[in-house]
Amino acid sequence: MTLTEILEDKEKEPSKPQLRVITGGKGTPEGPSDNWLIKLNKGSVFSCKRKGVVVDLELYGISFKHTKTIVLFNALGTSPPRAVDPVEFCKHYDKFEVIDEGGEEPPKEENNDGIRTLRPPGMEDDVDAARGQPEHEET
Repeated sequence: MTLTEILEDKEKEPSKPQLRVITGGKGTPEGPSDNWLIKLNKGSVFSCKRKGVVVDLELYGISFKHTKTIVLFNALGTSPPRAVDPVEFCKHYDKFEVIDEGGEEPPKEENNDGIRTLRPPGMEDDVDAARGQPEHEET
């Protein structure tokens, strides 16, 4: 057989599909992530760990929340607050535990003078004023 005859025979054979190498399979596909941070309330305190880290936890709280920006404060007080993109944050951190659910702040009183009190909210200010305490001291 000559080279021309071999080439003619190959042309008469049905063509086979060309195989290609499929790329990918070297990690998690890029796509929508589980945005667990956006599901937490303002004021929530939670622990999380960096993906791939087995032991160390980080403790954060949410001080400001918007659709694309969340301000986290370090609940241990070891670093200043930081603003994060919740989608990117969740790509790098796994939620470990929600310590405090947080929620909306209670409404402020109209006559709030800024002084903190240790009394329960239902107790009046002058309930124990007359008990055993002299009203006026005379010298």
